[in-house]
Amino acid sequence: MLFKQIITAYNNKNIIDMSLKYEVNVQELVKPELYNTKMNSEVILKLSNFDDIGMYHNYTSKVMPGYTQTECGFLEKVFIDKKEPVLDVMCGYGRIANELVKRNYKNVYGVDFSDYSFLNVDKDFIFSKDGFFHYQPGILFKYLYSLYNCYENKEYLRKVIAKITELSADNAFVILDVFNKEWRDKIDSEFYKLLIDSFPVKLEVSRHYDDATGVETTKYLKTMSDNKQEEYSFSQKFFTQTEIEESIDYKKWDIDFLTSDVVGSRNNNQKRILVLKRR
Repeated sequence: MLFKQIITAYNNKNIIDMSLKYEVNVQELVKPELYNTKMNSEVILKLSNFDDIGMYHNYTSKVMPGYTQTECGFLEKVFIDKKEPVLDVMCGYGRIANELVKRNYKNVYGVDFSDYSFLNVDKDFIFSKDGFFHYQPGILFKYLYSLYNCYENKEYLRKVIAKITELSADNAFVILDVFNKEWRDKIDSEFYKLLIDSFPVKLEVSRHYDDATGVETTKYLKTMSDNKQEEYSFSQKFFTQTEIEESIDYKKWDIDFLTSDVVGSRNNNQKRILVLKRR
């Protein structure tokens, strides 16, 4: 397979064979002060769309710092030359891009339609506030990745991959993770959690999954102290391998499929990890 060939080629750089599981104890990697991070009701009160609330939810998650470490550890095994330009597709507040800079990548770029400035996180990389499909950086990238993003349907995934293709240099490497329908079909279709109930706001999250279509709808319900309620929702698709394959131009890419438990970014098969090499 392509990725095993990559790993073998760089054995002299201490790159491990991915037939061995890249095991990391996530909890050991989470800094204590972040592990106990809680949502702040005053921040929640000011947020008024799904993207901002979802980003804040992820930002305050106690497991996210550990995920960042394992994901960047995996990227380092594919993105060998730290002088080459790297693009974080739909980078959010820079969770992964900032970590790559800490790991001495010299030319890290990120693009997102929002800068999520309410989080007050510095971006130590070259950031563009722009819609990805309009992004024109003026260079081609050796390395590109899109991690922890959601795709509404197969057509949207296809468009993202096509834009990545447009921005990629010869012999580029791309890492994407895509939610795995096979995994989602096996767990409960309904989910509910009370995220915070602290004056002056309560925030609840629920999810409903339709296994026939592979579509999961997430809803945040915000209730203020005067009992006024606001609901924000978003639907994303969980993909079969066949659906992913149909979204990729095999004339332009070689591809390997891995899963998040093999990579070590999750302790299950929640994600399909795509490793692409430009032909």
